[in-house]
Amino acid sequence: MWLRTRKKIKKDIEIDVCGELASEPLAVPLLIGLGVDAISVEPPNLPIIYYVLKRLNINEARELSYKALNLSNPDEVIELVKNFFIKKNIKVPQVIGEFV
Repeated sequence: MWLRTRKKIKKDIEIDVCGELASEPLAVPLLIGLGVDAISVEPPNLPIIYYVLKRLNINEARELSYKALNLSNPDEVIELVKNFFIKKNIKVPQVIGEFV
């Protein structure tokens, strides 16, 4: 299922993400912040992705993405996003468990 996340920056360029990454709740704010226009989500993950999207502010997602781009390794990015979720009170299993 495709979720429209925001308007295109340029009329002729659309950025879509599908697959496991698009269905990963911790990846959603980074994808949105990086300017992804649409994500294709696996049906079982649709409720949690909607839950995350409803709690996102585009400016905060952009700021988070810019911070993530300046980090040195994936573990730092995961920690950054987990802390963002905690600060925003976004409750998903990945914040407590492992990022898969």
